[in-house]
Amino acid sequence: MANYGKRMVRERKIKGMVEKVTGVTDITALTNDVLNQLKPGDMVIKKTGNMEHTYIVTYKEEKHGICISYFAAGYSETVSYDYTDGN
Repeated sequence: MANYGKRMVRERKIKGMVEKVTGVTDITALTNDVLNQLKPGDMVIKKTGNMEHTYIVTYKEEKHGICISYFAAGYSETVSYDYTDGN
């Protein structure tokens, strides 16, 4: 089953369906351009010192909002961006 999961991710990457945004140091300060391009399942890699944390787009509705979530070792966090005033 683990192999099946890895193969599915690889196939999605090849088809250009999974996007990865790197170089983020503040998950609460993503630009409109980045937020508009993200879709559910995409990854945002946040760097904190020497650590890297993978956030996943868990919800998006065009012209409404987006949620980006992080899960690790019993800890979870979701950052929500709401669409207001055209942004």
